[in-house]
Amino acid sequence: MKGIPLLYLMLVCPAVGTGISTVFLPVRKMGRIFFILTHGLVLILLGLGLWSYPAEGGLRTAYIRFLLFYLILWTFLFVSSERFLNVIVYIQNGLAFLYIFLGPYDKVFTSPQREAFFLIFILSSLTLGFITVTMITGHWYLVRFRLPIRILIRMSRGFLIVLHIRVFTGIFYLADAWTLWKNWFDPVDLNGVLFLQRIGFGFFAPLVFSWMIDKTSRLRSTQSATGILYATMVLLFAGEMIGYYFWVRPGLLH
Repeated sequence: MKGIPLLYLMLVCPAVGTGISTVFLPVRKMGRIFFILTHGLVLILLGLGLWSYPAEGGLRTAYIRFLLFYLILWTFLFVSSERFLNVIVYIQNGLAFLYIFLGPYDKVFTSPQREAFFLIFILSSLTLGFITVTMITGHWYLVRFRLPIRILIRMSRGFLIVLHIRVFTGIFYLADAWTLWKNWFDPVDLNGVLFLQRIGFGFFAPLVFSWMIDKTSRLRSTQSATGILYATMVLLFAGEMIGYYFWVRPGLLH
């Protein structure tokens, strides 16, 4: 996957997923500050992604205009009335999704690899975004004591669904690319060790934890759920970062 820097994927995937995932949260109940923080994080990560990506000409101009527009919307979060707060947040959700299509992937991939990349990119982004937003939501119960527990349950189940789709899709593409990676896989080699960590940290361990998160949230144990969310987020980020390495180097999409 030549032409797309590894650092760009590490920054943009969680940014896009975080920007999209907040669409499932009730704006009025979460409060203005929640969306200022989450979309501020998205803005920082996308800005760093622009810095890491050596785009030129019209593409770089498109990135800059996009980020400026996102920044303007973000500043409106501070001053907008409650009536228009929902609208601003939903526009930012849509912009985060549209950011996926700004990359020059048509020059890097050929069909059907391009379609596979888009699917995996979106699922990876949503997985990282859901775990980030759900973890912050768990913390938000310390700030807003009367926050309904159904919000955390909804986000936990959404994360569980997205993670299962991500894992099954990844396993499907790994099985499909068996002839590619079986030739270089060695369990005692660096790539082999990283590959095993990618499967363990990025797929199987988070699956177990996702059920624990759903169970504890339904038991109204927000602190326990938040602690497990922390551990799951660390594992998922480690697994996905290793996965991006395999996307870029051997070209192993999964």
